[in-house]
Amino acid sequence: GGGIACLVSRIENCIIRDNWGFDADDRGGGISFSPAGSWTSAVINCAIQGNSAGDGGGIFVFPSAICELHATGTNACDIRGNSATNYGGGICASTQAVLRAFGNVLVSANVAGNGGGLAVRAGAQAALDETGGAAPVFSGNGATNSGGAVFAAESATRLYFRAVQFQDNSAQGDASFSGGGGLALYGGAAMLGTNLVFSFNRCPHGLGGALFLHNSM
Repeated sequence: GGGIACLVSRIENCIIRDNWGFDADDRGGGISFSPAGSWTSAVINCAIQGNSAGDGGGIFVFPSAICELHATGTNACDIRGNSATNYGGGICASTQAVLRAFGNVLVSANVAGNGGGLAVRAGAQAALDETGGAAPVFSGNGATNSGGAVFAAESATRLYFRAVQFQDNSAQGDASFSGGGGLALYGGAAMLGTNLVFSFNRCPHGLGGALFLHNSM
């Protein structure tokens, strides 16, 4: 964690910006969360901006850790302008981690090799849902390879998305099986999506401007 490294935390109304790791294998430029049994860490109404790392430029959720992102009332949880060399420019949920996000969670202008906004890997689970009429939004994120907004891979990896919006995200997609300007699923990852909105996403050199599924569902 370039800015904060913690076991169980409640981080509320904070600005975490311009922190970084020096190496490609550093994790969590802004915040890294480690596991602590069944305890859940929470990020509420925070701005996480301009951070960078190898994985999880803004937030990295270590194996088996649980993290929730919340926005209350008219506030926002703003994850913006972070970068990762490898996975998850905004957020990376690693092996068997659990990530939940509710309400006005804005994931924008983040970049990574895969999963510009969010990467979910190796049996991790991500549940994003609306509350109080506000839903998470991915906008203007970019990936060099796959998953401009979201990248998910490997069996037992699961996404549960309701009313999430994907706007103006892009993946360059420079290989035979790369793509997903909005969202890319690989190698047995699965998504249950309800009332999703994809608009103006693109993949100029790969497959699936909005959505790309490769051996996934």
